[in-house]
Amino acid sequence: GVDYEVVEFDSRLNRNLMGEEVYAESKIYIADNLPPDKKRETLLHEIMHIIYQNCYLQPGDEEERVVSALSTGLYQVLADNFLEKYVDNSN
Repeated sequence: GVDYEVVEFDSRLNRNLMGEEVYAESKIYIADNLPPDKKRETLLHEIMHIIYQNCYLQPGDEEERVVSALSTGLYQVLADNFLEKYVDNSN
């Protein structure tokens, strides 16, 4: 997969934008004025956009295709970053 850099941007530059992913730059921009929980939610929102693009999902795709693509993409993000901290691997 592609590593993305998460960058906080000066929210004064665009007060209407909480976050944005720039696929060509492999960057996710998050507004610096958001509370921590909203930053995490916005990060997840932008990750979902990236997964949507990587899986070539289209409007009108069946629910199972969308859910499968999103779960696979989210698993990869979690596995690459911090899933092992929270899930017991002893089984």
